Amino acid sequence: MTDPTRGAIYPSRLPTFTRLRPSPGAAAAELVEWYWIPEWSLPEGETSVQRLLTYPAANLVVEGGVAVLAGPTTRVGERA
Repeated sequence: MTDPTRGAIYPSRLPTFTRLRPSPGAAAAELVEWYWIPEWSLPEGETSVQRLLTYPAANLVVEGGVAVLAGPTTRVGERA
């Protein structure tokens, strides 16, 4: 597996990640290499901003009932 901190400017601030491949034969298997599932616990009112140097790839982000296709990008990104 590729180093999960690769591309992270502040790897000590990263959440815990679970990385899963799609099931063989699943409809997404031809399009998706990995499902990334981040998990973190922050105290009430605290945020953690991540600055990233992204891989030259597109990411489909599904969060809070919204799906967004992001990338590839050519500069540092930020996600809070």
